[in-house]
Amino acid sequence: MQDDLSSLLSEQALTPAELEEIGRRLTLLREARPSLRQHLREAGVQKRREVLEEEVRILGSGGLQSYLSNRVGWRDFYSLRFAKARILNSIRSCGGELDGVADRREAERILARYDGLFVPELLPYSRILVCR
Repeated sequence: MQDDLSSLLSEQALTPAELEEIGRRLTLLREARPSLRQHLREAGVQKRREVLEEEVRILGSGGLQSYLSNRVGWRDFYSLRFAKARILNSIRSCGGELDGVADRREAERILARYDGLFVPELLPYSRILVCR
């Protein structure tokens, strides 16, 4: 990579010392980048906070979004509190399983196991794994 960088920047008439300094700074940036584990933990914390404190939106039939509180009712045989507890437990346990996983396929397999009413929509981890 350093060779590619030096060939790209040679047109800018940088000295070898300046190129070395740029390489050192790039190395520092790579090392300072938060790990995938940190991103997964932060996403889990944010999503659990959102489920606890805010009115969570769920994608309904026909692609329309509605609030979780409007979707949970007597037909579901449980209350909003029970639904939130189930969702929070799923987010926490999925995050725990993903904590030590390095392989993307293994992570996708773990995510696929979390099904159930409203849970797959509220898991924040698939977006992070796609971006990495």
